Amino acid sequence: MVVPRECQDQVTTFQRTDEESQSEKAPRQLNSSSDSTPANSAVATRTPSIDGDSTEKPAQKSTDAKLVRNTSVFTWRNLTYTVKTPDGDRVLLDNIDGYVKPGMLGALMGSSGAGKTTLLDVLAQRKTDGTIHGEIMVDGRPLPVSFQRSAGYCEQLDVHEPFATVREALEFSALLRQSRETPREEKLAYVDTIIDLLQLRDMEHTLIGKVGAGLSVEQRKRVTIGVELVSKPSILIFLDEPTSGLDGQAAFSTVQFLRKLADVGQAVLVTIHQPSAQLFSQFDTLLLLAKGGKTVYFGDIGKNAHSIKEYFGRHGCPCPEDANPAEHMIDVVNGSLSKGKDWHQVWLDSPEASHQKQELDHLISDAASKPPGTVDDGHEFATPMSEQVRLVTRRMNKALYRNVDYVNNKVALHIGSALFNGFTFWMIGNSVSKQQEVLFACFNFIFVAPGVIAQLQPLFIERRDIYETREKKSKMYHWFPFTTALIVSEVPYLVICAIAYFLPFYYTVGFPSASNKAGAVFFVMLVYEFIYTGIGQFVAAPAPNAVFASLINPLLIGTLVSFCGVLVPYAQIQAFWRYWVSPTTSL
Repeated sequence: MVVPRECQDQVTTFQRTDEESQSEKAPRQLNSSSDSTPANSAVATRTPSIDGDSTEKPAQKSTDAKLVRNTSVFTWRNLTYTVKTPDGDRVLLDNIDGYVKPGMLGALMGSSGAGKTTLLDVLAQRKTDGTIHGEIMVDGRPLPVSFQRSAGYCEQLDVHEPFATVREALEFSALLRQSRETPREEKLAYVDTIIDLLQLRDMEHTLIGKVGAGLSVEQRKRVTIGVELVSKPSILIFLDEPTSGLDGQAAFSTVQFLRKLADVGQAVLVTIHQPSAQLFSQFDTLLLLAKGGKTVYFGDIGKNAHSIKEYFGRHGCPCPEDANPAEHMIDVVNGSLSKGKDWHQVWLDSPEASHQKQELDHLISDAASKPPGTVDDGHEFATPMSEQVRLVTRRMNKALYRNVDYVNNKVALHIGSALFNGFTFWMIGNSVSKQQEVLFACFNFIFVAPGVIAQLQPLFIERRDIYETREKKSKMYHWFPFTTALIVSEVPYLVICAIAYFLPFYYTVGFPSASNKAGAVFFVMLVYEFIYTGIGQFVAAPAPNAVFASLINPLLIGTLVSFCGVLVPYAQIQAFWRYWVSPTTSL
């Protein structure tokens, strides 16, 4: 793990948290946790006593008391989601009902293609295409404007700014997503609470990095959960496959932590694929889907999955004693044990379906008759635009400052190109006969752009994907601060690059040393730095990936070069190409 150089004085001890270092400590136990517990089991919060009962530590109780409790009931009724395909409309979700209450840990399960993630995205208002029918309500009322930032959503892929530290990622989320009425000191104090809760204290100043070159998968998962928790989600928390990619111990620790969140009053809805029997027993309720997004079961799981076993056993598919009930259900619904039954119709005809329908109607009517548990402040974004610009620009400046490879390569390319160009036209002088060489010496500065743009665009697209995948959908900040930060963060380095090119080039070719002439040339070079940076970002913004952008660059740069007045004499260029196509004509 890497600690930024400006944060090294804040790190007093650096504890290794990989599995190799843990092997020297006491053997790990599945349900144990202590102050010396290794990082992979850091989420576990209970220690077994001698008689087998679990007891919470006083420090942990103090941390739990600071957590925000949910008071809102989240419901959906007759939810249908349809998308258009070349073969016609396709139904991905078919009349699904359900609810999540405070203190409830709900599991959303089904075979691959059953629509688990689709349902989670629809409920979290993250689908931008297709047609949605049905009701999604909070406290029996339509979703408020602030819903997307009032509900936490943990993506299956842990998307983070790689050059931010753990603490900076949490503080960034807290400052942007907590209410604008909350003092800054209180927001940062809550970040400390979540860091202690997730036991991230020993890595709070560590760079998150990329997958395979930074935090481990389990540590990144904890940071993802922490980023959502520091926003104080007032409705519920969605998690998409939080145990994917984790080993058995880390998966159990993660689910046990979610169990703890539910126990202190959070409402949690999780999609999970093929959990072990021990993981499955941590959940309160189950929504089981079959292919086509059809409900097969919704209700309590029961102790040791008793309710689930009783339901399927009553319909001719009892669960063997030594079988995992979670896997048995999937085999019954979609596998070899289905016995040709339409389990969706079996559910619709069952008394459990009627009971859940009545329970859902009662929850909606009861919640609607009471004051809402979540008060909508009427703002799409929690913080004002000026504060968004300041915070996003500050994060982007830090990320670019820490991206040493990008900055060094950019400066080195300018210096190398300047020296090559300068020594190629060494002391050409200022006579009339040398004006063509002077023109081509200046013309060669254009070709700095392709190399720098090729470095710029992958970084731009990576940051754009982070914004569109997580931060935009969470209503963390507007697109204007994002684009502003991308431009402002480049300014200091563009000035440095202009100087790095100007000094080795200008005096080696023997241009006039008068300040008015040298200053004019430097100004033109500085303007061009901004022009090609803007062009690179302009091309990358709509590009689906860096490869596509790299294919567009030659076409665009070739056009600029062809009509800049060097290859084709200025007087022979048509007015359209001269004034409207190539900004390099003026340079």
